[in-house]
Amino acid sequence: FENLISPKIVKTDFSIEDRLKVIIHAGQGLQCLHDNGIIHRDVKPNNLATCQHGEGEYLTKVTDLGLAKNLEENLGLTQDNILLGSPAYTSPEQIATPASVDHRADIYSLGATMYELMTGHYPYFDKKNPCDVIMAISNHVPLRSPSELAPGIPSQLIAIIETATAFELSDRYKNIEDMVDDIKTYLEHEAEEVKNAYNFLEVERKNLNSTLGEGKYNFSEMLREETQTVPSIETSLDVEGDIESLKMLAVNKKNTQLNVFKRCAELLGVEFKGVHTSREAEEYFLNDQIDISIFPYLRKNTGMLRMCSLARKNKIPFLLHGDKFDRQDILYALKLGASSVMLNPIKEQSLVKKIREILCGSAVPNQNKQLSITTVLFKGKNTPPEKARMVAKNVSNLLVLPHAAAKIVQICNDPDASAEKLAVPIGSDSAIAAMVLRRANSVAFGGNRKITTIKDAVVRVGRREIRQLAVTVAVYKLFDRKEKSFGFNRYLYWIHALGTAIVAKVISRKVKGIHEENSFLAGLLHDLGKIVFDDHLNEDYKQVLKRAGNEGVRVIDAEQEVFAMSHSFLGARVGENWKLPRAINDGIEGHHKWVIQKGVLIKKIPMEAVIKISNTVIKAIGAGHGGDFYVEDLNLTEEQWSQLLGSLNAIPRLCKEILKELSEFAEFLGISTVESGLEERNRSKDKTIRIVPEGMGVLLGFFFSARGFNIHFTNWQEFDNGKDDIACDGRYMPIETYQSLFDSVTFWKRNVFVVGQLIEDAPEESIHSVKNATDFFQLEQMVSDIYKV
Repeated sequence: FENLISPKIVKTDFSIEDRLKVIIHAGQGLQCLHDNGIIHRDVKPNNLATCQHGEGEYLTKVTDLGLAKNLEENLGLTQDNILLGSPAYTSPEQIATPASVDHRADIYSLGATMYELMTGHYPYFDKKNPCDVIMAISNHVPLRSPSELAPGIPSQLIAIIETATAFELSDRYKNIEDMVDDIKTYLEHEAEEVKNAYNFLEVERKNLNSTLGEGKYNFSEMLREETQTVPSIETSLDVEGDIESLKMLAVNKKNTQLNVFKRCAELLGVEFKGVHTSREAEEYFLNDQIDISIFPYLRKNTGMLRMCSLARKNKIPFLLHGDKFDRQDILYALKLGASSVMLNPIKEQSLVKKIREILCGSAVPNQNKQLSITTVLFKGKNTPPEKARMVAKNVSNLLVLPHAAAKIVQICNDPDASAEKLAVPIGSDSAIAAMVLRRANSVAFGGNRKITTIKDAVVRVGRREIRQLAVTVAVYKLFDRKEKSFGFNRYLYWIHALGTAIVAKVISRKVKGIHEENSFLAGLLHDLGKIVFDDHLNEDYKQVLKRAGNEGVRVIDAEQEVFAMSHSFLGARVGENWKLPRAINDGIEGHHKWVIQKGVLIKKIPMEAVIKISNTVIKAIGAGHGGDFYVEDLNLTEEQWSQLLGSLNAIPRLCKEILKELSEFAEFLGISTVESGLEERNRSKDKTIRIVPEGMGVLLGFFFSARGFNIHFTNWQEFDNGKDDIACDGRYMPIETYQSLFDSVTFWKRNVFVVGQLIEDAPEESIHSVKNATDFFQLEQMVSDIYKV
């Protein structure tokens, strides 16, 4: 290794072309290892030795094979769940099961190395410590986009990096040779002034011959293969994987935006129609056959609403794009019938992929693709109920709790097990270990001494909370976060589940005979059956979500109609297979069945009641989304609520505590505030809402308090006194209050929110009513529009 050059010099003093050649040489060396059955498993810049061979000529060799593993023979260097390698460059599968990785782990690491050479930042540079990096990779937290860190970087290089560092093995390059070929293809077509530059801002990019989608890049071929079987919304198209001759309509006032959509249409090979107004779009809907549409999202814009309505009527799938999509916007887009949404600025590659997914929703699957386990199970089973029964019967094969978490649950259920015994399975899973250590050192547990060992963490945290942490991390890792059905966002689902768990823990403190930790797990897993449905009965579950989103049906009722089975029943079967305590499974299975009975003491309610109440409260708070928009009417009295909460005046404090703990859990799991939607909760509005607690009144208290309003509970006699805005359940409103309401509103010029009753002939600028008392989504839209939040 003569004339060795420091990796730091490579990053700073090498041209773009020379840095890419470092990756090419490293890839060729790694391909040689793979051809001989060896995986490197620690690819990073420091293990790539670059030497100068002449004026402007360099050669890179792969070094440090200390962690190398023979593909055909386990040499005893590793065990499952023992992390080897450098965390920032390590693939997800190498963190979870390092003993069973294949050559694609090296592809990920080489992609992470290319990310650093192109951007100047190592992967996950914004994380505070290695534990945070491990958690981020384990939980599939995306890397910061190369375009943010290296402005001007070509889309081809971004695509190569993103394909190499894909979390899913099936999305990654099949071999390093394909990755090397893509880089060579890029260099062949790139302008010389760009290749010779030291960063992408040094040159004005006038012409670039290589364009994505010309068939020159392997990632384009992979995209076509991948999307042949991607499920999507039900459409009226009759295509067999070939989407040519189809027509795409895009509506936008800006020609620059229409040009982006036009280029995407050209890449897809479909006919493109671009118009500037909704009126022009309507002409195409009426006189031409359109197969897919793209509209700008402008909440409650009449033109957009008309286009969405026409598209639904004509069974034309459509996509909405906008500058912002918070939780409320996503749910509103679902109610409009959108197939999907996208944020501006639109990335061509992402749009091409999304459109292909939508258009190929009714395509005939690739017959050569290996059949999945569910396809085998469903052989001869034609109806959704028959398929659902097979899923329930075989859930032990379809959904297995990861070994480390299963062992932790088993040991935690044994009261005689020692901390040393429990530390072994915790230490075998890096993500669980990282979360347990962070929890042990959090402010909640106090203590001046920093905990550095798993054994000490177990002692400080306690076995019950260890169990809930282990199951939380394991179940979160068990499912990918890819959106399978629009309207069932996996991140929002997890926020809803975690929120229910946190509320259940709070409520169970007032209920006799129920452990907080058991109620937490029952809350966390109460909707687990929905993910099983969405994973294995995706096409049929879309109809469930469609009914819940567009037709005002609760998810559980739509499930019974389609599958003759509910997610709560299916989730309880999973819990039984995981050997969870019976109390937890009872909470999962019965959380929709429980109804308050007269004479029952609220402090002696069963687990299923705790979970139903918690599920309802978190829906009122508006954290996450479980599939439908409805907050159940629990028929609890003011006195019963006070017994559960200690006092109605505790609601603002409880909302803050719940949202704070929810944000901490989301941070532990690597869910960003944008993905969780939590950044929009609990912002102070400096506005007081007076609420009557009868009927849905207490839940209205949670609703307004979680959105940053001050709340004050009052009675009907005092309801219309004062200047504050007011809210109530109109079904319980006395006739005299109803009669005096109009005069007081006109006099004080305040807003009145009424659920459960339409107030006819009321001034629209003051009295806002929702007929369905449980439809808090419509209420949220009203509040958002009135207070401009």
